[in-house]
Amino acid sequence: MTPGVPEPLQSFNPDGEDVIRSLAVSWAGAVREQLHNVKERVRHFHNVDNMYGRMDGDVTMDELAASWQAAWTAEALLVISADNLERWIKRLYTERGRQPRPPHPQLRALRNTIEHMDESEFDNEEWVARPGRPQGRGLGALPDPSLSISVGDRENVFGLISHDELQAIVSALIDELERELSDYAEARIAFFREDR
Repeated sequence: MTPGVPEPLQSFNPDGEDVIRSLAVSWAGAVREQLHNVKERVRHFHNVDNMYGRMDGDVTMDELAASWQAAWTAEALLVISADNLERWIKRLYTERGRQPRPPHPQLRALRNTIEHMDESEFDNEEWVARPGRPQGRGLGALPDPSLSISVGDRENVFGLISHDELQAIVSALIDELERELSDYAEARIAFFREDR
């Protein structure tokens, strides 16, 4: 590594796999997969909820609860995966002598909220989690120190971060890696053509 000169995100080293890049790409794949899961599970929950509300079909309270649980858990896993992706992107950029992109302003706080939700007080009427004690992390770090436990928003994770924003984090990394690979391939082709 030449001091002060940023390196490509991928090493193009034929002797072995680049672990840090591989982990960042792995988390990007996990976020992409979880985004798909969230959309499917939230859609399914809304369908089941609507059928239950209309007393249409044989939907039971247990089926409604199971579909809500699947949607809520998918959103929580998406937040955890997206936070890990941001951390590995930061590590990758730092290792390559690059300035890391600024993190999403609410993602870390939302991840902390999910991980420390067991410390919260719950309003069973409104299905809202609130800080159980003064907190500077988790719920206390959110713009509004509470979190709706319901799964009602089809476009945002926990009503705070849009699916598009999370997809943009994935796309930025993958697009840059693909550009580098294309540039590398073009440079190799040019090299071999000149060598004739």
